[in-house]
Amino acid sequence: MRRMATGRAGAPTHGAANQRSSGRLPVRPTSAGTALLSFPISSAVALPPTCDARIAASIKVADSELEKGIREIDLASKFALSRSRFGHLFKAQTGLTFRQYVRTARLARAKLLLRDMRLRVEEVAWRCGYAHTSNLDREFEREFGLAPSEFRRSSSG
Repeated sequence: MRRMATGRAGAPTHGAANQRSSGRLPVRPTSAGTALLSFPISSAVALPPTCDARIAASIKVADSELEKGIREIDLASKFALSRSRFGHLFKAQTGLTFRQYVRTARLARAKLLLRDMRLRVEEVAWRCGYAHTSNLDREFEREFGLAPSEFRRSSSG
């Protein structure tokens, strides 16, 4: 039987609790001093010139299917990779995990769609792949410090 390493007070030293982050995405400045994550999202990820074609294609697929709730395992199998290998390649090529990329892409799309006053916030949430407006509200506020409706008001006038 394998023993699990423990930290202070006998708590396990690995697992979900130790893998949590602040929710912020890594933003690296470029040589021009601008942030790497900008809009549109597909051009925000600076892919190296020798980027794996499967990763470049997976980004296009992910961008086109955001509202459907694309899963990493589905993309990996589409490009004949294990989920683990796909994750390693994706992170090496983009600097983001697949989950971070999808979150960033959804929020970028939301920010863009919120500028269109004809769309209700519920419609924006749906088009960005959020099942409920509250999910968009929470993620948007965590990333930008404003609720989607507040962002809309501030960007309209």
